[in-house]
Order: sequence, then C-alpha cells, then structure tokens
Amino acid sequence: MFDTEKVSKLIPQPVLAHREFDFESSMFEDKRHGSLEIYKFPTFEDAFVIGADVSLGVGKDSSCAIVMDKDKSVCAVYRNNLIDPSQFGDLLFYLGRYFNNALLAVESNSMGIATLNRLSQMQYVNMYYQTKAANVSKEDGMRMGWRTTSASKPMIIGFLKSAIEQEELWIPSKTIISELMNFVVAESGKTGASLGNNDDTVIALAIALEVIRTHGDRLTTNRVSFNQKIGAIPQKETTWL
Repeated sequence: MFDTEKVSKLIPQPVLAHREFDFESSMFEDKRHGSLEIYKFPTFEDAFVIGADVSLGVGKDSSCAIVMDKDKSVCAVYRNNLIDPSQFGDLLFYLGRYFNNALLAVESNSMGIATLNRLSQMQYVNMYYQTKAANVSKEDGMRMGWRTTSASKPMIIGFLKSAIEQEELWIPSKTIISELMNFVVAESGKTGASLGNNDDTVIALAIALEVIRTHGDRLTTNRVSFNQKIGAIPQKETTWL
C-alpha cells in the first residue's frame, strides 16, 4: 500500500524511555521492556493528539496508541495485546494527561466502546468527536471517538499514504515502520496487514494524522485543575500540565 522506497528511508530512532502503566498508582513507571516507548518528551507548550486502536486484550492484536505533535512527529507509541479494553481507557486518560491533555481520538468500533465509556466516566476533558460525512467538515460532531467504516478507512489510509510520499511525517518507531512495509491491498480492494503481520500502529497512526488534518489549527494544552480533570472529591485547586 505504501511506497516501500519512501518507507525504507524512515530510520528507527533510539527510545528515550520505556515505561509500563501501574494501575494501582496510576503512574507510568520506567521498565526495561515497557509497553510505552517515548521518542520525544513533552515540553510545556507542546500540543498533541493521540490516535488509539483498541483490541480484545486476549494476546492477539494489540491495543495501540500513537502520540503525535502538531508538527506530525510521532512522540510516543504504546502497544499491549493483553490489556483489557476498559483498562485501556484508564491508561489513555493518564497518557493524555502526561502529554499536555492531548486531543484523544479512540476508534469506536467494537471494543473501543468500552474504552470510550471508561474515558467518559473519568471525564477526560479533551475527547475527539467525529465530524459528519467522513470528516469533510471541521465542525465537531456528536459521536465520541473515531469510527472506522468502509468509507472512512480508505480515506485516512489515503491521507497517510500521501503524507509518507510527501515525507511529512517523523516516524522513529521500528514497529510502525515494519507494519507500514507489510500493509497491503488485497485483490478485493481491502487494505490491512499481510498474513502473519499486524497493522495496529498503522491504524492508530492514520487516526492521529486525520485528527491533525482536521483539528490541527485548534489544538490546545487545555490546562485545567486537577479536580476537573479526574472528578475527585473537593480539595485545594492544583494547576498542572
């Protein structure tokens, strides 16, 4: 699907930090082989989007999140094929918070509903709402998350293909590069991973890029109080990033 010559020019970069999410402390902890790979740490004024693809969490496909900044650089990649879809919502909440309250776009198909429900319960403050007519409008719609359909998938994959050919993206992850190389078009016209490979990071990347395309001029760090962020019991106001 993607120009192999262009993809081969993408050079994997060193991972600055590997981290794993601890559900008891609600914190990302340094781990030698953590599920979260960070390639760029956030600074105070950076604005981000997160594209997320949700799996069943039974050891097959991975739940994946791609953090991308407004300059179309991939800053972090999360992959885990054992995380429960609802727990993935907890993780995305704190991942989004760490990256300056990133605009969070979660695929709403199938298991993604459980992830979105959890984020709604936790009152994450910067959720993406899909626009009408395959995102031809920049106005927010009523549906939380990104729904992949027979109409919307070719569109976002097409935009990703164009961005790669125009060398608009900084992709430091060897996993993403490998999945791009093995993303194919079947005789039926459907796109996806070739036999024995995965495409979770490709879908999450395409979603993140689409949100940058339609909402890039409206990204914000959305600084709010700690109480507003997590819906905690009243306490002294804490301003955080």
